[in-house]
Amino acid sequence: MRRPGRSKAASRYARAIIDLLGSGGDVRKVATELKTFYGVMANHDELSKVLLTAIFSAERRRDVIKDLVSRMKLSDVTRKVLLVLSDAGRIAELDRIAERLRELILEASNIAPLHVESASTLAAEDKKKVEERFSKLFGKGVEASFEVNPELIGGLRVTAAGRTYDGSIATRLEMLREELVGGI
Repeated sequence: MRRPGRSKAASRYARAIIDLLGSGGDVRKVATELKTFYGVMANHDELSKVLLTAIFSAERRRDVIKDLVSRMKLSDVTRKVLLVLSDAGRIAELDRIAERLRELILEASNIAPLHVESASTLAAEDKKKVEERFSKLFGKGVEASFEVNPELIGGLRVTAAGRTYDGSIATRLEMLREELVGGI
């Protein structure tokens, strides 16, 4: 499974969900449920194969989604969204759609979404410091999602408002390498 990122399709589907439900509690619940469903799918190879490959019929995929939604006690609206995504061949975009939906909900509430990557798990105190610093930078509230990315070696990479703030050791080492190679 891929890490969430921007895609035109994800943005279109997220906007369609908001157009359908508005930006209130229902859409927040759907966003959370889509993320939960994606988590289950991402952690079960067999389920991913059923939902993501053409080996299984559209009807079989629909039956699996209906059964899983029922077992997970997800809302009827979420079931309908998942079925539409499956029928459109976009279930692979589920994580991106859920993330874009979250971003749109936050933006409508004047809250800046942040995606924070760190080489290791951050302590709650450090997470709070990151959020406070970016809240001051943007002059409004922020809500961060945190991800561990060992390739960073150390430091942080924060993506917010269409920009990436990269203070990772990996990037600093790459910049040093370029300086050294460029100076030869």
